Amino acid sequence: MDGSEPTPNSKKYTNKDGILLTETTCVRAIAFSENKLPSEITSATYFINEREFDLPVVSIITDEKNLFDDMIGIYTKGINGIEGNCETEPVNWNQSWNRPVNFELFDTEGISCLNQELDISISGGCSRKNPLKSLKISPRKKFGDNRLRYDIFSEVKPNKKYKDILFRNSGNDFYYSMMRDGFMQSLIIDQMNIDYQAYKPAICFINGEYYGIQNLRERTNKDYLYTNYGLDEEEFYLLKTEEIITHPEFIELTNFVKNNDITNHEIYQQVKEKIDIDSYIHYMIAEIYYENRDWPHNNFKVWKKKQNGKWRWLLYDTDYGYNLFDNGVGQHNTLRYVLEEAEEWSILIFRRLILNNEFKERFIHQFCIHLSSTFEIKRVGHIMDSISSKISQEIIFHKNKCGSEREWNYDLALMKEFSQKRPNKMLTFISDYFFNSASIKNISLKSNIKNPSLFFFSENILHNDISIKYFNNEKVILKAAPVRGYTFKHWEFSFAADNKKEIITDAELQINLSTHISLNAIYKEDQPAIPMDKPDIYINEVVSRNNMFKDEYGDTNDYIELYNDELFDVDIAGWYISDTPSRPTLYQFPDNYPEKTVIPAKGRIILWADKQPYKGPLHLNFSLSKAGETLILSRKNEENKIEEIDKVTFPALEKNMSYSRIPDGSEKWVIQAPTFNAPNSNDSEFSEKKNNFKIYPTTVKDYFIIENAEYKNIRIFDFTGKTVLNHFCTTDVEYVPVSTCSKGIFFVMIEDETFKIIKK
Repeated sequence: MDGSEPTPNSKKYTNKDGILLTETTCVRAIAFSENKLPSEITSATYFINEREFDLPVVSIITDEKNLFDDMIGIYTKGINGIEGNCETEPVNWNQSWNRPVNFELFDTEGISCLNQELDISISGGCSRKNPLKSLKISPRKKFGDNRLRYDIFSEVKPNKKYKDILFRNSGNDFYYSMMRDGFMQSLIIDQMNIDYQAYKPAICFINGEYYGIQNLRERTNKDYLYTNYGLDEEEFYLLKTEEIITHPEFIELTNFVKNNDITNHEIYQQVKEKIDIDSYIHYMIAEIYYENRDWPHNNFKVWKKKQNGKWRWLLYDTDYGYNLFDNGVGQHNTLRYVLEEAEEWSILIFRRLILNNEFKERFIHQFCIHLSSTFEIKRVGHIMDSISSKISQEIIFHKNKCGSEREWNYDLALMKEFSQKRPNKMLTFISDYFFNSASIKNISLKSNIKNPSLFFFSENILHNDISIKYFNNEKVILKAAPVRGYTFKHWEFSFAADNKKEIITDAELQINLSTHISLNAIYKEDQPAIPMDKPDIYINEVVSRNNMFKDEYGDTNDYIELYNDELFDVDIAGWYISDTPSRPTLYQFPDNYPEKTVIPAKGRIILWADKQPYKGPLHLNFSLSKAGETLILSRKNEENKIEEIDKVTFPALEKNMSYSRIPDGSEKWVIQAPTFNAPNSNDSEFSEKKNNFKIYPTTVKDYFIIENAEYKNIRIFDFTGKTVLNHFCTTDVEYVPVSTCSKGIFFVMIEDETFKIIKK
C-alpha cells in the first residue's frame, strides 16, 4: 500500500481480515504459491472521500525510491545527476532514466479505462525545474504490452494506436494558464494543414497523493508518425532543431533553395516537389500569428518519408506564444522578426521562398483568410471558453498545490485580449511589409446556401459567411464555383458607402479594392434527382502500405479503389466512407466536384487515405491501419437513413501489397501485388513487361532467369504477401536461386511490375 512492488514478505491478505481503506490509497497485490511462479502484480487506486473530478484522472503507482531517492530518483534534485536544462548544478531529473510504474487512467465518469505496468521518464527542457515534471509514458514488451490500448484522444483523433504519450506540465506556461499550448494547437484542428499534438487535460495522482493538473499529449517523436501516418522508423526522417544544420537531406534542401533563382517558376516547382507547400504556409502562419518567442531558433521539427516524401513541419511547444510574458498584448511584429531578425539558419527557407511571387501571394492570401476564420475573434473566444471551462474548477486546487505566478483569470483575460487585438495588428504588419502601409478594406462575403464553393484568389473558403480584410487599391479576384445540386445565378454586390445592390452574373469577379464591399453569392437549387436503387459499387482494392503509386501532388499515400459494376456512371457525391464502424459517416464526399466523384460505368476511382481532405474530394480524413481494419461505404437512402453499399475487413498487409477482389466486384479476395486503377487479376503468366524485364521459366525448380534488370532490386513474396527473398541484380542476365522456397505460387516484383512463378 506504499507504492512498492509486493514480495513474499509483504502483508498477507486474508478473506477474514480484508483491507480497510479510510483514505485514497493505491493497492498492489501478487499471489505466491509454493513450487509455482508468482502471479502478475495487480495494482489499483481507490479514491475515498475525494471531491468530484471534472477531468480524467491519471494515477501513477511506483516505489517511492524510483522518484525521490537521492541516488536513483528521477523526480528529485538528488546527488547523482547531470547539469543542463537551466541547471548549473547536477540534478537527477536531468537524467534520461526510465522507472517502472503502474499507470491507470480514469475517464470523467470515474471508470478505469487503462491500467498497465510501463516505464516513465522525465521530459522537457527548463520546465523540469517545475514541481510537477513532464513525463514520457512508455509501455514496453517487458511488461507484457508495448501499446496503450485505449482511444485516448477520441474527440479529435479517433481510433489511433499509441506506442507512447506525454503527460506534460504545460512547459513555460506551468505557473500561468496551464492550457496555452493545448489551446493554440486546438485552434487549427480542421482548419489548417498542420501536424499538431492532440491535447486533453487530466489530474495527476502519484501513490495516492494529489499532484495537480497535467496534460495528456501526443509525443512529437518517431511514434507520432507511426500513430498518425502508419510509418515505421526506417521509413522517414524526423529532425530536431539541432539536427537540421547537419542532416544531409535537409542540407540538400536548404542549399537548393539558397543557391538557385527561387523567383524562377521551374525552380519553385522543384521546391514544391521537396516541401509540402500548403502545410508549410499554414505552419508559418500559425507560428507568426501566435507570436511564439521561443521559435524558430528552438522548438523546430521537420519530417519526411524517405521514399517520394515531402518535408513537413511539426507544430509543438508553443507555450511561449499568445502573450505569455510580453506586456504589449499582440504587438510583436513576428513577421518582420522572421524575415529580418531571427537567426538565418532557422528561417532561411522562408526568407528565400517569400521572394517568389506565387509563394508570397499564397502566404498573404491564406493569412488574410485565416485571420478572418481560424483566428476570428468569436470563434477563438468560443474555443478558449470551451477549454478553460474544463479546468476552471480544478485550477484552484492545482495552483494551491503547485504555486502560481499570477491569477489564472488574469491569464485568461490576457489571452482574450491577445485574440481581440492580434488579427488587426497582423494585418498592419502585412500591410507595412508588403503593401507600403496601405489601409485595410473589408470584403463581406456570404452565400444563400450552406456549402457554397467560393474562392478568394485561388484559395478555397471553407465558410459561407466571412469578412475578409484586404489592402486598399489592390486587385481582388473572387469566384463562385459550381456546387452539385445548385446552379450559380448571380452575385449581389454593394459598396459600403451607398449600400445599393448591384446584380452581377459573372461567376468570377476582379475588383480594384478602394472601399469596403459586400458580396452575396446566390445559388438556385436544381430539381432533385430521384434516388436510384442501391448501385453495384464495390470497395475493390485496399493498399495500406503504399510507397509506389503517387497522387496528383506526387505523394505516395495509402489508397482505396472503388469499382462501378453498373452499365452507367454513378456519382458518389454525398456518400460516406469510414474506417470506424461506429461512425459510418466519418468522411462525406463533397457535392461540388462532379468531375472527381463520378465513377464511370465499369470504371474505378482512387481514394487517398492520407488524412488530408483539403487536397481534394478524393482525399479522406483518415488513414489506413497497417494491422488491418474494416472499411464501410454508405449513403443516405430516400428515407434519409444510412444504407450500407459495401463493407470489407482487410488484414495486415506488407509494403506495396493489396487486398483485392478477383475479378473486379466479385466476392473472392486475395493478397497480391497492387493493380492500381486497373482491373484486378492474378491468373496471367507474365513473361515480358513494359520495361522489357524478362523472366523465364515461369515454372521453376532451382532458379529462374531475369533479363534487363541490372542494378535492380527484386522481391519475391507468397500469396499472403510475405516476403520470402530479396535479391539485387548485378548483371543483365541474372540467375536467381529459389531452391530454399517451398512449393507453390510466388510473385516477383521489379520496380512497379509483378511477375508470377510456380515453384515445383
